[in-house]
Amino acid sequence: MRDAGEALPARERDDFPRLRVDLPLLPGYVTTIEPGIDFVPALLHDREFREKHATMVNWTKAETMIDFGGIRLENNVLITEKGHGVLTASVPL
Repeated sequence: MRDAGEALPARERDDFPRLRVDLPLLPGYVTTIEPGIDFVPALLHDREFREKHATMVNWTKAETMIDFGGIRLENNVLITEKGHGVLTASVPL
């Protein structure tokens, strides 16, 4: 499940290219928090990509994970008047 992408009417989408949702989180809204990592062979073997991100990635470690593929953890979060509640808190990992 993924959140539908939407931006505030006056906001230029190019200002936030990495965000799918650029809206205030109001009580009653549900959104997902999805930390994840993917090991994509085409990117891991791309010389220019590796040079660009040389100081940000442990390339030796990344190479050992290439057959792993990736993982994404998804939490569904309800925005409330007093904060938030994690709807998927009791789902086992």
